[in-house]
Amino acid sequence: MSIESAFELVGFCGATTAVAYYLRGVRHTFPTNAGLALGILLCVSVVKYSINAIEWSGLFDTINLDYLEDYLDNIWPFTWFLFFFTSMMDTAARRLRHSEERYRQLVETNPDAVFCHRAGMIIIANPAAVELFGASSSEELIGRDFYSMVHADDVERLKSRREHIVQTRLSVPLTRAKFIQIDGRVIDVEVAGSLVAMDRGPMVQTVARDITARRKAEEALADSERRLSDIIEFLPDPTWVIDLDGRVVAWNKAIERMTGVKKKAILGKGGYAHAIPFYGEPRPTLIDLVLQRDRQWETNYLSFEEEDGLLLVGESFHPKMGEEGRFLSATAAKLYKALGDVVGAVESVSYTH
Repeated sequence: MSIESAFELVGFCGATTAVAYYLRGVRHTFPTNAGLALGILLCVSVVKYSINAIEWSGLFDTINLDYLEDYLDNIWPFTWFLFFFTSMMDTAARRLRHSEERYRQLVETNPDAVFCHRAGMIIIANPAAVELFGASSSEELIGRDFYSMVHADDVERLKSRREHIVQTRLSVPLTRAKFIQIDGRVIDVEVAGSLVAMDRGPMVQTVARDITARRKAEEALADSERRLSDIIEFLPDPTWVIDLDGRVVAWNKAIERMTGVKKKAILGKGGYAHAIPFYGEPRPTLIDLVLQRDRQWETNYLSFEEEDGLLLVGESFHPKMGEEGRFLSATAAKLYKALGDVVGAVESVSYTH
C-alpha cells in the first residue's frame, strides 16, 4: 500500500468515525441547519475518501471512478462552505432569539404598559398593558388592531408617528393621546414609540402610561387658578400677583385705575416692572420682600411689620403719584400650591391719606 493510499485510508477512518459520532447524537449539539449541513459534509467526505483509498490501493483497477472522483472533488468545497455558512446563520439566529427572550423578560417586568405591533396588529403585550386596556389577559390583546383602541381624534396622528418610526428607524418622543379600554372607557395616556428587531422582523414598540388622574388634577388646578384670577380681577382693592421669577401674572382692574397702567402692558414683565408706576423706577416692593427679605429695602417703608409670619404690612409715601404724592398702605403674602410649595406672591394696596 502506498503512502498516499494510507493517508486516504486514515481520512476514510476519520470521516467514518465522525459520521458514527454524528449519528449517535453529536448532531444535536448543532442548530438544525448547521447539523444537516454537517451531515452532508461528513457523508461526502466518507464517499470521497473511500473512492480515493480504493483508487490508490489498486484493488479495483477494472472500475473507472474518475468521473465520480472529479464530481466529489467539485462539490466537497461547497459542502464545507454550506456548513460554515449555515453555522454562522444559525448562530446569528440563536443570538437574536436569546436577545428577544431577554427583551421579553424586560418587557414583562416593566411597570409601564409596553406592547409591540406590526402593521397595527398587537404581537406582544406585557401585564401593565393588559391592566391599562382593562383586559383579562394578554391573549385578549394579542392579534387585535391597536388603532381600534385609539380614540378617533388621535388615530391619524399616531399612525403618522408609526410611519416615521418605520421609515427613519428613530424613536419618537412622548405625546399625549386617548386610548379606549376593552369596556369602552376612554383614558388619557402618554405614549412613546421606537423600533425593535425581532426574529420575524422589526416591530413598533409603544410604551404608554395612564395619566387620567394627573390630567384631572391639572384641570382642577387650572380651574382653581382661573377662579383665583377671577377673584383677584374683581377685588375692590388694587391687587397684583407675581411668580417666583418676579414676572407679573395678574393685574386687576382696580390697580389699572390707580396706576393708569393697563393689564396687557405689564403682564409677563419682570425686573421689578410693577414698581415703576409707584416709584418711577424698578425696585423691590413689599411683594418682592415677602419672597426674599431684604432689611435695606424694608427700612425705606414708613412702617413695616410682619403678621403671624405669613403677611408683610407696610406703609409708604409715593411722591410720583398725584400732584403732591400719596401715602399707601400695602399687604403682601406668599401664594402656595396645594402641597405647600411657594408659587409666587400677591400684594394689595390702598390709600391711607
